Amino acid sequence: MSVLERITNDLKVALKNQQMDQLTLLRGLKSAIKNAEIEARGQLDDAGVVKVLQKAAKQRRESIVAFEKGGRKDLVDKETAELHFIEQYLPEQMSDGALREVVKKVVADVGAAGAAGASAFGVVMGKVMSQVKGKADGKKVQQIVKEMLG
Repeated sequence: MSVLERITNDLKVALKNQQMDQLTLLRGLKSAIKNAEIEARGQLDDAGVVKVLQKAAKQRRESIVAFEKGGRKDLVDKETAELHFIEQYLPEQMSDGALREVVKKVVADVGAAGAAGASAFGVVMGKVMSQVKGKADGKKVQQIVKEMLG
């Protein structure tokens, strides 16, 4: 079953069970997917749908940080619940250890170990992100790459 089919089925269940929070979130996700399909001028495959979901998850993470700074516990809780719900549809994320191994291998392949500067960082980030696309958060990858190069 594709990711979009899972979302559609869950939307029907939420509608039947009158789960308004989930229903609102799922409708918003379907709308974002539909907008991406219109922009792409065709139907999205699972990878395209996952990309839309990752963008929605990233927005929730950024909102959580902003609401925490603003002292809005109620909104932090709401965004956190939505984030956990969206993560059900995303591929399983890599562990820090597995991610470090990928970065270590790329650094060795590129020969950037101990190299400083933006060019080495950019090359390593590009190669790592192409390998872990959808399986790791970009900020986490950036943090590990900086740690290993710096």
